[in-house]
Amino acid sequence: MTGGSSSFTTGDGGATEVFAGDSTSQDGGDITVAAGSGGINGGSLLLKSGTGVSGNGGNVYLNPGSNGVSAGTVSFFASSTFFSSNEAVFDVTATGQVTIESYGDLDLISSQSISLSATNGIDLDESFLYGFEIAPEAAVSSLQVTINAQSGSFTIPMHASHTVSSFYTLYNNRVTSDSLFFSQTINSVGSNCDPHIKKAVCHVGYVDIEITEYRGLDCTSDATIAFLVIG
Repeated sequence: MTGGSSSFTTGDGGATEVFAGDSTSQDGGDITVAAGSGGINGGSLLLKSGTGVSGNGGNVYLNPGSNGVSAGTVSFFASSTFFSSNEAVFDVTATGQVTIESYGDLDLISSQSISLSATNGIDLDESFLYGFEIAPEAAVSSLQVTINAQSGSFTIPMHASHTVSSFYTLYNNRVTSDSLFFSQTINSVGSNCDPHIKKAVCHVGYVDIEITEYRGLDCTSDATIAFLVIG
């Protein structure tokens, strides 16, 4: 036997109100709205506001009780995904503090980009950060190398004995003219071998680099330079 259906509609522009009983000495009455269970699929529960023909559409409000001791809460219980939205814009606005707490992993995933902005700064609460974009090591060829990542490393061949400094170009589509560029020598062999980046100038899509103190008489192998781009 299939479940029956029923409907209740007020007149033109009319309102419908459902109240549970009040109490001055005991708990107030409860209201339960539940969809039916099914032998195949359970019924759905739809809270839908009205369409505005020439004005705004109606709103849906979930309004917990005001506090005598403490204010009520709005709770969601689900065994799997409890919320999904197909709207082009999903906006959450609060006039006070917002807390999102998870006892498991909390993932923020976007198919485009994620922006974090705060007037008084973003506090990481001494948390460990990991998972940065690190590219595999690449080798310089013809005084240039391409590494399109926020961080990575590149090897440079030994300079001739008379060469103190040489100029290279790192092509990187993460770099802008306002980027900060940090570098570190992570591999060099020789007692007086001290290659390092003397100067790095950021442009849109590339960095002009001057590497110094990398003379062939002092170094006995190729050197490796690591870098990090911010901004």
